[in-house]
Amino acid sequence: MWKCARHMEAVEMDGEWIVMDAEKYVVTKLNAVGGWLYGRIRDGDGTEELVRGMTAEYGIDEDAARRDLLAFIDQLAEYGLIEHAS
Repeated sequence: MWKCARHMEAVEMDGEWIVMDAEKYVVTKLNAVGGWLYGRIRDGDGTEELVRGMTAEYGIDEDAARRDLLAFIDQLAEYGLIEHAS
C-alpha cells in the first residue's frame, strides 16, 4: 500500500497534474493517466483497486495494467512523490 508523501501538494490543471515538493521546491508534471493514478493513490486505493480501475477506465487488460502500474509506482517512489503506508 502506498500513500502520497506529506510534503507534496498536487493540483489538476487542464487535464494534467502538477505535483510540488514543498521541501525541495521541485515540480513534477503528470499526464492525465499519471494524475488519475496519483489521485487514486492519494485517496487510499491499493494496487488491486488501481489495477481494476485502470482496466475499467482505460480498457486495457489486467496484466498490462499491473505491469504499467508497478513501473509508474516505482518512478513515483524514486522521485519521493509517494511512500509506503504503514
